[in-house]
Amino acid sequence: MRYFFKNSPAGAAMFVRLGLERSLLISSGEPMRRTLLAVIAGFLVAALLAAAGDVIVQQIAPGALPEAGQPTTGWLFLALGYTALGGAAGGAVAAHLTPGREVRTALVLGITLLAVGLLVVIGRPGTAPLWYHGASLALVIPVALAGGRWRASRRRLMSGNISVGAR
Repeated sequence: MRYFFKNSPAGAAMFVRLGLERSLLISSGEPMRRTLLAVIAGFLVAALLAAAGDVIVQQIAPGALPEAGQPTTGWLFLALGYTALGGAAGGAVAAHLTPGREVRTALVLGITLLAVGLLVVIGRPGTAPLWYHGASLALVIPVALAGGRWRASRRRLMSGNISVGAR
């Protein structure tokens, strides 16, 4: 019932007359919408960086990746590396777009990337060795969280909430 009065025109007028802050009138859907958009942006960054890495590797060494032929272990480790960097960059972008909820948003992105990764592995079995699929799925959430934590620490550092080198 309180929610109804807060979000109805009459309830909003009552809140203003009682001197309650305007921030109480903001819909609780706004943080969720912002988080959703941040996760989409982070997902796009991670996917684009991973795809760009694939294109570059295909130009350097055709047949080095699972889609093009029989991949070698070295190229698979390289693919894990640039995919992990893409996930961390996606986590940083998602965190940047949700101040105050950086790590939570990065975690949501990591879970989303894991779900999509599982769908890819299930949809295309045998394209790479099992260890590669396992490692790539195991890295998704930690690297997205690392990107989110990095962005959160940069925000605190820039706002002066952390002292660097203090004893």
